[in-house]
Amino acid sequence: MKNQDNRQVHLNLLTINLPLTALLSILHRISGFGVFLSFLLTVWLLERSLFSEEEYIRLINDLENLLVLKIFVSLILLGFIFHFFVGLKKMVSELFGIGETLESARLFSLFTLIIFFLLGALMLIYFW
Repeated sequence: MKNQDNRQVHLNLLTINLPLTALLSILHRISGFGVFLSFLLTVWLLERSLFSEEEYIRLINDLENLLVLKIFVSLILLGFIFHFFVGLKKMVSELFGIGETLESARLFSLFTLIIFFLLGALMLIYFW
């Protein structure tokens, strides 16, 4: 007698409706990798700003005039803000047990996304 297995062999992640908490978890990993990759640019900008007063003024001028640099810095800041708040959500849920049920986890994830969008919008308004 042959045992038939009806499980899917190939899962297409783009067609699966993931819950908000799972989506935030995946995006948290991606943003962490992005923040890690942007570390070299961040250190270069910090080194450039601390080298001398003239170099700091040139860096500020470059940030105001170079669109590519401004976009990169904005993406780094948005990635860091997202990674920080989702990581804070994960730590709070682990330490205090907030979001253990499916509905409370969804609401807590939604609250985290709202905070991210508000602070990200404020940062972009201030930076641009």
